[in-house]
Amino acid sequence: MGVEHAWFSCMGEALVQTLQELLGRMIFTPPRHRSWLLVYNVLAAEMCVGMDTDKIVFATWAQVKSVPYYKEKMGLLIFQALFKKYPDTKELFGLPIDLATDAESLKASVHFRMHAEYFVLMLDKALAMVESKSMQVLSVPL
Repeated sequence: MGVEHAWFSCMGEALVQTLQELLGRMIFTPPRHRSWLLVYNVLAAEMCVGMDTDKIVFATWAQVKSVPYYKEKMGLLIFQALFKKYPDTKELFGLPIDLATDAESLKASVHFRMHAEYFVLMLDKALAMVESKSMQVLSVPL
């Protein structure tokens, strides 16, 4: 949304000042003032982390997409990891429970290849929609 990290401390000061004016010094005591600042600073720090996280995710995904045949490779690796940790999940994807999960066995299954590539395509489209919404928010005049 075009917000800079430094602006969060300004907003915290404005919030505390507003609470003090609204409630008065009798209710909004110095201990409450300190408590609000502590809680707000934790929230602001988390918001700042969140602001940078989507940029990291989009940049990383762009690197994944630069790998030749990324849908096939990503699909194979993600499902190998899933099947290794949770072998019973093979049945959820219409695969025999005894299907070997080495690369050659999985690549030999047309059903698996189609499903794996489709999953990566869905992930790609979902990330593109999130990125598009982020860009729309940035372009909205205030």
